[in-house]
Amino acid sequence: MSAGRDTSDDRLAWAVFVATLVAGSVFLIVALALPDGGGAPHPDFPTMRVGGTATLSLWPQWLLGTTIIGFCAGLILFGARKGGRLRPGIGASATFVALILVGAWTWLVFAYGQYAGDETPTFILGLSLPGAIMMYVLFPLSGLFNLMFVAGFDRWIFTPQDEEEFDRLVAAKRADREEHVG
Repeated sequence: MSAGRDTSDDRLAWAVFVATLVAGSVFLIVALALPDGGGAPHPDFPTMRVGGTATLSLWPQWLLGTTIIGFCAGLILFGARKGGRLRPGIGASATFVALILVGAWTWLVFAYGQYAGDETPTFILGLSLPGAIMMYVLFPLSGLFNLMFVAGFDRWIFTPQDEEEFDRLVAAKRADREEHVG
């Protein structure tokens, strides 16, 4: 690396790359290495599968989901950098939303662990507790990433200065093309 060069771009790229590797590795461990990871036949309904060792090993599943959330936050931050630096406000906002999502994900995973072994499961608005957390907490919270992106688009992603620069580049390209054609 050259002296004086800002490395925040490099660190962010490496963080997204490492998150991808961790997510892929954990996925393979959960999917392939856990014996009976798909559960066992249900005692009353043989076409259904319940429990299994996947419910006993919640940490790899939690790590996978947390890594995916971090990966998504990293991609938002990666897209919001300009000249090797993050634009003001995006880092704190993306981190805040990602932490809320990790909290909801943690609640969901461990509620599932309790639900899988519970003979009298809790139901909320017709859904099991893990289903209710997914439907009424995690899905709406993931919408925060979208709202954050939409609300901050003109400040973080494509600013008026970016639009002016883009228009200048398009005009220069058109003038260059007309000069070579005409």
